[in-house]
Amino acid sequence: MITARNYAAKAVRDLELISKTLSKEEKEDGYIVSLVAKEIEKSQHFVMPDGGKILDTHLSSLSGLPARLPYKSISIEFFQEEIKGQKGKGPLKFVILAMESQENLDFINKITMKSDTKDLLDENVNRGSLFIAFCYENNANLFQGSRRFVLHPHAVVIPRQWESPESKITDVRIRRMATPILRGVVKRMSSAGEYDINNVHVDTAFATMSVLYLCEALSCSNVSTRILEAVDLRVNRKRVAKGKLPLYETKLLVVPSKPYSNKEDAEDPDGIKRNSPREHLRRGHIRRLDEHRRIWINSCVVGNHNDGRIDKTYLVLGE
Repeated sequence: MITARNYAAKAVRDLELISKTLSKEEKEDGYIVSLVAKEIEKSQHFVMPDGGKILDTHLSSLSGLPARLPYKSISIEFFQEEIKGQKGKGPLKFVILAMESQENLDFINKITMKSDTKDLLDENVNRGSLFIAFCYENNANLFQGSRRFVLHPHAVVIPRQWESPESKITDVRIRRMATPILRGVVKRMSSAGEYDINNVHVDTAFATMSVLYLCEALSCSNVSTRILEAVDLRVNRKRVAKGKLPLYETKLLVVPSKPYSNKEDAEDPDGIKRNSPREHLRRGHIRRLDEHRRIWINSCVVGNHNDGRIDKTYLVLGE
């Protein structure tokens, strides 16, 4: 289900408004908030299903491979009922900005100079990395009596390629990569007793994993994109004249719905037959055809029911 609609335009409006009202002590933070808002506006916009996840995987197919963005700068929007480990914080609307660091050095340099995180970010940028910042709106984010998108005071810079094929991408690893970019806001929150580093880690890991889920889906050659919301400049001019938000051209990913047949699944390219003779449910998964090509295989029922049936039960545990 896709609930998100034009979140990015609302986030840009809210961030620009908030950037102008930050105190003198947070002047540098205001500059960064405005900078992120302008970058969101310029980026290519994507909408994701509720929860920020596309394929039913655990990112195992990205291990040892580069996580590539489809454009040098993208924004991702989606609705989330609640973040695991953050009870009472939802529901939330997310807008995440992700960019290739080496292709956006001017932006990265401005962020690092204003936030005084130059050394840490430069180390990651030189290795090739993704820069991820995000904003969200929930019931707690009230500004001048209205719900507003606010920029999270931390960003994440992650290496685009992980160390080895055996390395696993987990939110535990990502949590160690959070970097404060709104230092004035962090200082104010700390003084008020509102700063919780554990919550910071959960928030930044959740946003980063959503970007990686998009990268993983786009790594499949049979996953395509289509325009969900087309832009008509004349319509946008009329909307703005009436005090409404402009519409941004937004894309979504299209996962093939046609399952592979039993005959196609019966034998792998290496000639090894892997089909169970008994009827069973095969979960959706990513299949590697060769070193460079991967495709998404939908869940399907395979095998011959005359030879019996295998019933599988999956237990999902929550905290």
